[in-house]
Amino acid sequence: MSKEERKELRKEVSKLVKEKKRENSIHGNSTKALENDVKLAAIFGAVGIVLVIIGGEVLYVLGAIALLIGLYFFIGWLIHQ
Repeated sequence: MSKEERKELRKEVSKLVKEKKRENSIHGNSTKALENDVKLAAIFGAVGIVLVIIGGEVLYVLGAIALLIGLYFFIGWLIHQ
């Protein structure tokens, strides 16, 4: 290989590496967002179940609302999968 061919090869390799890093950073952020949805779904689901178990008229309503919010985040996570 001549000196110019090596320079061109290095430029091509560096372009490919930069593109790959850019793709990884884009995909990495989306998985973090999905994990956040799962965390929120688990938190709201747990709070809803605890409120329903404790009982009482007001707590049943709050528990049902928390369960619905948890279900919303869980379905959002499933759609993105």
